Amino acid sequence: MARSDRTSRALGVLLATLLAWHTLEKVQTGLLPEMFWACHLATAIAAVGCLVDRPALSTFGGLFHLVVGLPAWLLELAVHGTTPSSAALHLVTPAVGVWAARREGVPSWIAPAGAALWLGAQLVGRTLDPALNVNLAWHPYDVLPAGFPAWGSHLVNLALVTLALQALTLGAKKLGAAVVR
Repeated sequence: MARSDRTSRALGVLLATLLAWHTLEKVQTGLLPEMFWACHLATAIAAVGCLVDRPALSTFGGLFHLVVGLPAWLLELAVHGTTPSSAALHLVTPAVGVWAARREGVPSWIAPAGAALWLGAQLVGRTLDPALNVNLAWHPYDVLPAGFPAWGSHLVNLALVTLALQALTLGAKKLGAAVVR
């Protein structure tokens, strides 16, 4: 087994372990539906990509987490605090995505896939308890000004996800990194 294969599998095990730890914490606090946040879904995608040695999936999951999960988590950290499992998950997953991107390049399909993941996560969020507001599916984040329309939040979030992932793809090209199909 090549060294990169061993590293990939070890990172996959690490991500899966962090996801399991965070899931256990959510079960213990009665917040299991929060595991459907898009960032957690992206961690699962990155973990699977590492475990089956599909760097494009690892890159996608990790970079999605970098542009969606990490900024949202930093805002949540500033406003409400966090837990050790959440900190580990939100810091390690983007690092794995950057590692995978450096290893194999950035998939050219990352922006539309990110938009699809975000929209799918929104739909899942709409099936969950509105009080949890998973994926901001029910209303904008509570730090936004009162009266900010929910539809406006949805459009802004979708645009930001898509543009940020596209910017990563273009940035990779500009820096001479591979952009793969």
